Amino acid sequence: ARPARAAAPAGRRRGNRLVLALLALLAIAVAIVAVVLISAPAPTRVMLRNVVYSDVQQASSALKQLVSENTK
Repeated sequence: ARPARAAAPAGRRRGNRLVLALLALLAIAVAIVAVVLISAPAPTRVMLRNVVYSDVQQASSALKQLVSENTK
């Protein structure tokens, strides 16, 4: 008579545990990437302007306007 079949060999059980651990790590990594992508701020738009004028008052007001538009 043959002895009762034992559970899966130890090597197979370790392999299954390793696969399950890797899948769990992959699922966690995907969740982290999804959270980072969802919570990322919208891209900012940079506008360049030529604020070089021969008149100091005109240059000053153009710079003030540029600063106020880019600090909102």
